[in-house]
Amino acid sequence: MTREQTARYIEEMLAFFMQHCEDKGTLSELFLMSRDAETWSQGHELHGRIREKRQNAERSGNRQGQSQYTFEEYCAKTFYNLSDAMVPFAEETPFWIIPQGFRLARLLGVDDPYEFTSLLSHDHELGTKFM
Repeated sequence: MTREQTARYIEEMLAFFMQHCEDKGTLSELFLMSRDAETWSQGHELHGRIREKRQNAERSGNRQGQSQYTFEEYCAKTFYNLSDAMVPFAEETPFWIIPQGFRLARLLGVDDPYEFTSLLSHDHELGTKFM
């Protein structure tokens, strides 16, 4: 999968969650980032701000917030890594996006928790959607 394809799949997930999450602040920033490769290097700074939000959600016992911000953190880290950062986050970072998205969809009470991404649809052929 190319960097652009990865960004499009993340964009799709972010768009889905913006319709379901109350706090759209950093989700919106990530959505804009997904559409502009020139901003991917800002993912590290954005990750730091999202991490603070997640820690606050943990302290207050806000499970939905924790899940949302954990998902967002992995998105921000992935964009940073896609920017060819000199010191990237862990290599496996992008692989955590889907499990975290699934957890978030379940916590949000989405009828079909798989619908947040076409990557999980039964009729999806990996790599063909954006070609």
